[in-house]
Amino acid sequence: KASQLVLNSFAEHLTELIGGSADLTGSNLTALTTSHKALDQQFQKATPEGRYLCFGVREHAMCAISNGIAAYGPLFRPFDATFLVFQSYALGAIRVGALSHLPVIHVFTHDSVFLGTDGPTHQPVETFAQMRSMPNMLLWRPADGKEVNGAYAAALLETRPSMMALSRQNLPQLAGTDAVLAGTHGAYTIVDATEPTLVIVATGSEVELAVNAAALLPAYRVRVVSAPCLDLFLQQDAAYRASVIPAGVPVLSVEA
Repeated sequence: KASQLVLNSFAEHLTELIGGSADLTGSNLTALTTSHKALDQQFQKATPEGRYLCFGVREHAMCAISNGIAAYGPLFRPFDATFLVFQSYALGAIRVGALSHLPVIHVFTHDSVFLGTDGPTHQPVETFAQMRSMPNMLLWRPADGKEVNGAYAAALLETRPSMMALSRQNLPQLAGTDAVLAGTHGAYTIVDATEPTLVIVATGSEVELAVNAAALLPAYRVRVVSAPCLDLFLQQDAAYRASVIPAGVPVLSVEA
């Protein structure tokens, strides 16, 4: 839901933002509802001015079309959407987009094992590692609305694709999260401790769990780090990385 609010906030001011979903608009929450009523219509024969694309259940074609729109030039900023686990259907097109530095924003929701009755066919267990290992791809997994805002702001300034891995379940707004730090540094401290004896690094929905776990460990000096984009964090200079995750301190990572 935070993604829907942020996407529409940017779409209000960026009429070049164009995209849609692979028949999952109601689940991805990517419908455009700005003051530009004519532009927010579906792109159809009767409404060629519409900027919302109904791709159908065609994940590979969707991402390939988005690549083409991005390759056309700066007149358009494309986004597409489906469930994160279905990125495998579109992997060829996604990889070509990354290798070609095409700044598509992939809005891929339902990002974890917390999917209720859908079961293992909808649980993207290996997807994070796959996307993080892809050259020129930024994988974003924000923890709350502020980090979602920072992720979109960063993605819109990029010259390479970004993938938003977004939760299905509602998440609280967390104390300590920062849209600017999330979008510019990729990872940062949200719960600090003097001379920490343990650093917990978490992403997305697990950041809340990490914060709660730290509060239950009074015998330790626990620092909690939110890492919405590890790819971006690894591009920071050594001094910043060491300021967040000090050398010689045990690190526990939490991601589901």
